[in-house]
Parts: sequence; structure tokens; C-alpha cells
Amino acid sequence: MSIFQNQRELLDIDGEATGRSHVLDILEAGILSVLPEKAVGDAFATKVLKLPDEFTVLGWGKASLGMFSAFKNNYQGEILGGHIISLPEEEKSPPESKIGISSGAHPLPDETSLDSGRKLLAIAEELKEKDTLVCLISGGGSSMFEVPKENTELENLRDAYKLLLESGADIHEMNSVRRALSSSKGGGLARVAYPAKVINIVISDVPGNNLEDIASGATVEDPFRIKPQDVVKKYDLEEKLDGHTLENIESYRPIEKKYFRNVKTHIIADNDRAQEAMLKRARSLGYKATRFGGYLHGEARLAVKAFMETEGELIVGGGETTVTVKGGGRGGRNQEFVLAGLQKIKRGILASCGTDGIDGTTKAAGAIGDKTVLETARARRYDMGTFLENNDSYGFFKDCGGLLITGPTGTNVADISVFLGEVASS
Repeated sequence: MSIFQNQRELLDIDGEATGRSHVLDILEAGILSVLPEKAVGDAFATKVLKLPDEFTVLGWGKASLGMFSAFKNNYQGEILGGHIISLPEEEKSPPESKIGISSGAHPLPDETSLDSGRKLLAIAEELKEKDTLVCLISGGGSSMFEVPKENTELENLRDAYKLLLESGADIHEMNSVRRALSSSKGGGLARVAYPAKVINIVISDVPGNNLEDIASGATVEDPFRIKPQDVVKKYDLEEKLDGHTLENIESYRPIEKKYFRNVKTHIIADNDRAQEAMLKRARSLGYKATRFGGYLHGEARLAVKAFMETEGELIVGGGETTVTVKGGGRGGRNQEFVLAGLQKIKRGILASCGTDGIDGTTKAAGAIGDKTVLETARARRYDMGTFLENNDSYGFFKDCGGLLITGPTGTNVADISVFLGEVASS
């Protein structure tokens, strides 16, 4: 059974069903390779993880519940207790009697994020020097696990994060501001847990795996590569943020190094792992597959041009692009990526999706575009440029076909993309 819930609909077309089937297979291979049960199982099998006989566990992010379930199946020691923050739609019964579970919101924090965040900090605060804390961390944790600084109201925090999401700021810039406004981020949890030992087990949604940016780095040192003050100025946000928010941003400094002396981190799955699985699957299908050089980043409608112009029969890539929202439509960076690329396609198939199954403000994971979609758009007299300017990629693919629907996948290593075909000459 395919991870794509609407696969039958996507393949019920004339002429390009085989190509679409192959592209979907390649995307699916990438997602399956980074599911928690696969990643955690491989980490134990290869003896990457060396854990004490007993510890406390905390988890947050889109893969946290799956990571814990896989953990229980592979770990033989004693879990003393802990708490997991999951997505609202996931199972709410405790994984086991010693473990609490609650939900956190995404992409913006809400009261559940704050309540859950306080529970994690309270557990960490009880730890002693002899104790070990294992943290199961994955993408989405920035909004799901949140404890604002005392003078910051949730409403103002949400306003700041929403402005950042719509500004075109990249993940590194956004998280620099998040760390400035939060008591839990930027090593805040590690400071509370100190001097206990902390072992981070991570499924990374940040291309390049900068630890401070994965769920905003609650248990790792902030190297202060990007100053939040500079981000606010770059995107002209000074007049849009309230006074307390600006005060926290201006006064922010990283937490002292001493709180990270007992912290170790293991990344068990990331975007590179997904791309390698995609390459392997593409080659098994007989394609001369090539990986895009570097990670996809920057404005989605610009990044797709470089991606499609990469030499090779079939190109796989991954990363996290941005969208500067100017219109009133709906969509996400993957759908905008494909819509922008569709204008340049000569023949073939372009697809992109979020490995978490969620793209922007929609229930789609991404989109697939090809001749069939183009013909439908022409028949409807749709102008792709107009949809792009209105940031309404979801509306375009909803009407013309091509939405990729998976539902939440239970993992998150950012986005993955495939291009099979040729680019039209300018």
C-alpha cells in the first residue's frame, strides 16, 4: 500500500502513468527511509547508540511518539519515566504507565504547546548529577515545545512567528529569533537539566544538520551564527513587533558553555539519508539518477530553476525553500516550487513534497506536475503566473490535479524533490 493516499487518482491518467508511478515510488522510498522505526532500528543495529541501563526520557517533535515506540522495541534497559509531546491528531493514551503524553501545535504554538513545554522543564528540573536524560528530538519541535520568556505573551509570540513565516526568512533566521523569545530553546532545557547527562537522539529536519536549528536547539549550545537583532532589521519587523518582544530580541545572549559539558548528540536520520534512498530506488528502476548539488534553499520559485537545470536523466534533491507571502491564496513551499517549475517544463515530471506530509497551510504534502496538469490548466484557461503571484499553488493543483496527499507521516527531514524530463529553452 502506497504512502500516498490518493495514488490511484494520481495514476488514473493517459500517457504518463508509468512515469508518475516511478516518481511516486522514488519519493516514497525517501520518506520510508527516515520513518522512526527504520531510523531507530538501524541506529541500534549498528551500535551507534550506547545508553546507560536506566534513564529518563523526554520527546518532542513530529516523530517523537514514533521514535519512542521504536525505542521501546530496541532498548533492553529501564526507562524510569518521562514525557512525550506529540501532534494533536496522534494517539493520546500514554505509551506506557511511566510516560506522560500531551500534544503541541504546529506551525504556531498554542496553549497546549506551553502546557506541554512546562511539563518537560519540570521533569528536567528534578534531575541530579547522577541521572541521564535521553531526548528524542525531531522537526516541528520548535512550536510543539514552547515556554515563552516571562514577559512574553503567547499572542505576541504567535504574531512574531507568523511574521517570520511569511517574511521569506529561512529556517536559520527564524530560529535565531525563536531562541531569543523562549526559555526552552537555545539550550534552555539543557540548562535546567544540568548537571545531569543529556543524550540527544535526533531526526533532523534541518539541511546541513545545524544542531541549534533542529527544534530550535533546546538541549544544545547556540553558536550565535545569526543575531536575532539582524533578522528583525533585515525583514523590517521593528514596527510590527510589540515592545517586550523587541526587548527580548535586543537583549538576547547565548547560554553559558558550561551547561553543555555533559551533552552528546546522535543524528539518526536526515535529509541526506532520504536523498540516498531516493537515488537507490531511482537507479533500481533503471534511471541514470543524479543528486542536485547542495540543498534546495531560498525562494521556492527561484530554487526550482537551478534544480531543473541540473544535468542528468533524473534529478533528486532536498532541502527547505522559502516563500515570501504577498498574495491571499493558499499553498506551501513544495506546491509553489512545482507550480513555478511547471512553467519551465518541456516534457517530463516534476514533484516535491514535505517528508512530514504537510506543506504550508494545507493538508497536501506537496504536488506533482506534468503534461496532464498543464493540459487541464489550459483547458480551464488558468494562468499559472496569476496563481503564483497570489501564492495560490494549492488552488491551482486542487483544480488541475497533482496534489500529493499522505497525511502526517510521523517523521520530518524537510523536503524532497524529483525531476524527470527536460527544461524548455528560454
